[in-house]
Order: sequence, then C-alpha cells, then structure tokens
Amino acid sequence: MKTVAAVTRDFTVADHWSIVLLFAINPAVTDWIDSNVSPDAMYFGAALAIERRYAADIIDALRAEGFASRDVACVDSDPLPYLESRDYQRDMED
Repeated sequence: MKTVAAVTRDFTVADHWSIVLLFAINPAVTDWIDSNVSPDAMYFGAALAIERRYAADIIDALRAEGFASRDVACVDSDPLPYLESRDYQRDMED
C-alpha cells in the first residue's frame, strides 16, 4: 500500500492583479504578520491585502520562515467565489 503525506498549508495567496490577498490559515502566520507587517496594513475580511509590488517580498519571507502556501490564481476581481468555495473551506480545515 502506498502512503501519501498530507500537504500542510499555512497560508493561501489569492492574486487579484493589483492586490494580492494573503489568508493566514496557521495561527503562527498570523503572529508573523503581526510582528513583521505594519499595524496600518489593510485587510479585506480576514485576508491581508497587499499591493502587488510588496507581495513577493512578504510571501518570500514567510516561505523562508518555513511556512507553506497554496497559491490561487484568480481571473476575476471578486474574491468571494474563492471565499465561498470548497477549496477555501478545505484550506481552513487543514
């Protein structure tokens, strides 16, 4: 019998072209954001809203800390379909 290791996701990235949304799934990611991102940062619901020019640096820093992500390429400007999707629900349960 073949065993498949579960992939742990600590945060999800949803790309909306000019804005990138970062959803913290693991509480440790939330702690990292609180310690490393300006308290004046903007949020869209529970997601950290990041200008595209800063997104790569923040995502790279999280990955350098050992956090794993799930990247979602969004083709529309509305994140609600993702937020209401089974993918988001599964991400939040993992």
